[in-house]
Amino acid sequence: MAFLSCSDSCEDKKIIPNESELQGGDIVFRRGKGIESKAVLYADGGLFSHVGIVVEYQGRKMIIHSVPWEQEHKDDEDKIKMDSIEGFFSRERAVVGAICRPIDSLVCKQSAKYAIELFHNGILFDHDYDSSDTSKLYCTELLTFIYKKCGRKLVESDGHDVNFPLIKHKVILPSDIYNSKQLKLIRKF
Repeated sequence: MAFLSCSDSCEDKKIIPNESELQGGDIVFRRGKGIESKAVLYADGGLFSHVGIVVEYQGRKMIIHSVPWEQEHKDDEDKIKMDSIEGFFSRERAVVGAICRPIDSLVCKQSAKYAIELFHNGILFDHDYDSSDTSKLYCTELLTFIYKKCGRKLVESDGHDVNFPLIKHKVILPSDIYNSKQLKLIRKF
């Protein structure tokens, strides 16, 4: 399967990376289409509104990420979830995407393993966007937390003050991770 390029003007096409290009520990990015994505893009000024980590699980490559309002059942709590590649990059959820790989292969393997552990622990989504409290995690906080557990600092910044009424903490933005010196760009699509 080849990559399909897509911009805001061709949202009817799918953007799904080839599974053979992905490996456990890769960090994937997407720009969503919803109001939440637009808010993140406004605050960030970057290309992407959401991130996740690739894992190998039961013989398939999957993506673990922390996202609100994408639970399988309407009564479920928002928490870390595992999606197929097709689900993460579905046309309902993504307009463009990218794949970045950790430059340290050991961290790559460790981070994927730890992401699966956090998924199984059922960690809730952090609606307060409080990076100082790791009992709940938002998407970029999840990745920086995983890297910290692997002995690496993924981003240089401690976060950014954003101008949203309900967010009173410094937040880590997708561009902080996308521009990390710990990662190399594999493909943008």
